[in-house]
Amino acid sequence: MVIGYENIVITGIPVNPDRITYQNISLGETVLGMEEVTVVAEREIIEKDIAATSRNVSSENLDILPGTSVGDAIQTQPGAINSGGLHFRGGRSGEVTYYLDGVPLVDPLFNDMNSSEVINRDAIANLQVISGTFSAEYGNAMSGIINITTQDSGNQFKGKVDLKSTLLSVEENSANYNRNVVRASLSGPLLPGKTFFFASGSWDDRDSYLPWGYRSQSNLFVKVTDRHLEKIKLKFALNMSQGQYKNCSHAYKYIPEMYWYEPRTNSLMSSFEITHSLSAAAYYNLMVYRYSNHYDSGDFSYNSLSSAYSLDANKEFYTKIL
Repeated sequence: MVIGYENIVITGIPVNPDRITYQNISLGETVLGMEEVTVVAEREIIEKDIAATSRNVSSENLDILPGTSVGDAIQTQPGAINSGGLHFRGGRSGEVTYYLDGVPLVDPLFNDMNSSEVINRDAIANLQVISGTFSAEYGNAMSGIINITTQDSGNQFKGKVDLKSTLLSVEENSANYNRNVVRASLSGPLLPGKTFFFASGSWDDRDSYLPWGYRSQSNLFVKVTDRHLEKIKLKFALNMSQGQYKNCSHAYKYIPEMYWYEPRTNSLMSSFEITHSLSAAAYYNLMVYRYSNHYDSGDFSYNSLSSAYSLDANKEFYTKIL
C-alpha cells in the first residue's frame, strides 16, 4: 500500500496583474486513488498586498459591458468620466497613463491619449484600472493608470467576428446618424507547441446627429510568442491605430463645405520582450519598444478662406457674399 496526499482542486481564485495571490493549502495523508476534494475559495474582504484603489476587468466581463471601445469600458469604473477626455477623480486627462503589456502609450508631446484608439477590446485579457496612490513602478501619471494585458494563444485555432450596424435594423434609420462597428480576431499555433500568434482588429465608423460631421477609428493588434528555448519566452507585439473625424460647426451652418477642420491621428507601437525563468520563484524580463504618435489638424490654409465668405452682421455665421 502506497501512502500519499489527498488531491485537492481549488477554483475561483482570481490572478490579476501586479498582484500577489495567497492561498494556504493543507494536505492530509491518504491512500493514493482517493476521490478529489473540491475547495471553493472566497475573496478576502481586506486585501493586504495592495494600497491603491484598483479594479480588474476580465475579458469575459468586457464582453458584457456596454459600449464598443476601451474607453467605454473604463467609464463604467467608479471615479472615471469622459468629458473632453478621460478623467479620474477630477484630475485632468493628461494625468492618466496607459500601459499595454508594460509599454507606456502616451503622447510624448501632449501627455494625453485618445482612449478609443488605444487597442480594440478583443485583444484584452485583463484591464486593470488604478486610481490614486499607485506604487512607484508607475510614473508620469497623477490621476490614473490603465494597465492592459493582452490575449495569448494556444494550440487550438480560434476566431471571432462581431458586427454591429444601424443598417441591419428592421426599421429605416436616420440617414444622418448611422454607425457601423466591426471587430474580428484570430489566434492559433504557427508551430504547434512552440510558436503561437494572436491577431485582432476593429473598425468604428459613425455619423453625427448634427447636420453634418463624422468619426472613424480603426485598430490592428498582432502578437507572436515563441517557446523554442527552454525556460525562455520570446514575444513580439505590434499595435496600430488611426482615427479621423469632423465635427459640426455652428458658424459654418450655411456653408459646411468650407469647414476645414478634419483632424487625423495615427499611432504605432512595436515591442520585443524576453522572459527568462531562473527558477520556480524567480524570473526577469528584457524589453525593447518603440512608440510613435502623429497628429494632423487637417488640410487647411487661411488663404483658402475666400473673400467671398465672411461673418454676418451678428458675427455668428459664415455666409457667401452675393
